[in-house]
Amino acid sequence: MHAGGPSDAWNIDERQVNVDKSQVTHRVTIDLTYSAIKAIKPNVTTRDLVEKWPKSEEFGWPDEDSACLMQWGHGIGLGLYEAPMISRIWSLDYPDKLELGMTFAVKTVWPTGEKSHECPRGQATRVEEMMRLTDSGLAYSQNGRLTR
Repeated sequence: MHAGGPSDAWNIDERQVNVDKSQVTHRVTIDLTYSAIKAIKPNVTTRDLVEKWPKSEEFGWPDEDSACLMQWGHGIGLGLYEAPMISRIWSLDYPDKLELGMTFAVKTVWPTGEKSHECPRGQATRVEEMMRLTDSGLAYSQNGRLTR
């Protein structure tokens, strides 16, 4: 791998002819994840987050139910999946308010368009961030520790 070439995952120019689809897809996945994370503040609702994400039809799924795990999030407490639930199939109609002290995960998946025998529906990239909403902003979970 050489710096600045088409295999350089950190300097992606989508206009390059030889850009690997998975690298472009990874950038889209990161952008979707952080578009929702940037909206996280005390007293915003889960609707405010999911409105940052595309409708299911915009990325090849027939309806929101079919694409429910492509962009979503959930609270983390004594159980792994707790309120707030962050999903277009739930949060648009039943938004939860985000409050200080909540710990949750935000996850996005975006299809690469690359199909194979092992992945007949196609491959995808996935990004997940876990965080706690504090009075001084978000604290991210890295290796089991919260950092700012």
